[in-house]
Amino acid sequence: MTLLAHDNADETIRAARSALHWGAGHSLEVVIVDDSSGDGARVALADLACDDERVRLVFLSEPLGEGGGRNAGLRAARGKLVAILGGHMEIAGDIFTPLAARLADDSIGATGSNPLVSSDLFTFNPAPTPEADAIEFYLFAFRRDRLKQVGWLDEKFVFYRNLDLDWSLAFKDKGLRLVAAPSLPLVVHEHPYLRMDPVERDKLSKKNYRRFLDKWRDRKDLLISSQS
Repeated sequence: MTLLAHDNADETIRAARSALHWGAGHSLEVVIVDDSSGDGARVALADLACDDERVRLVFLSEPLGEGGGRNAGLRAARGKLVAILGGHMEIAGDIFTPLAARLADDSIGATGSNPLVSSDLFTFNPAPTPEADAIEFYLFAFRRDRLKQVGWLDEKFVFYRNLDLDWSLAFKDKGLRLVAAPSLPLVVHEHPYLRMDPVERDKLSKKNYRRFLDKWRDRKDLLISSQS
């Protein structure tokens, strides 16, 4: 399980503790990357790691942003199965068994909690079935050996928006399916973006979306709607 913290130590620790609690009985590590937080996160995260040997910490001396910070966590992760968990998420039951069951299917590249579909790559909506065009980084799980096929996250995505869409299509570009695990026991708390200045948030979101479209606008063939 990988988490990225940046000035949100409290919610990151809440997410980590929920993974540690419900991961009892599973072979689990929780990798937390601190992206140069200034909110006293190092002390709080160090206390968490001292309390549980399953916690591994990565402290970045300079902020890398979403793509670079997430990659630092993926590089540190040692498990055969890896999951990206949003700091605003809280696990409320066994998510590990259904995720592992999904990933046992070799045709599936990634699974998770929030599947999306699109008909044109301009608009993404919640998927009506587990089969998806993208899976949000609320919870995104995959086999670690998929990194050799798909490659790392694009570190030019410094802001978080649309990075999950970009990486989802990188999986589909390699012929891998995205299939969510429905009804996972998760609690969704307020997303950090709601605390941002709306003007700045929209500016950064549009910049990321342009980057996404520059890469994928001509790849509608990857979408489920083009294959039916």
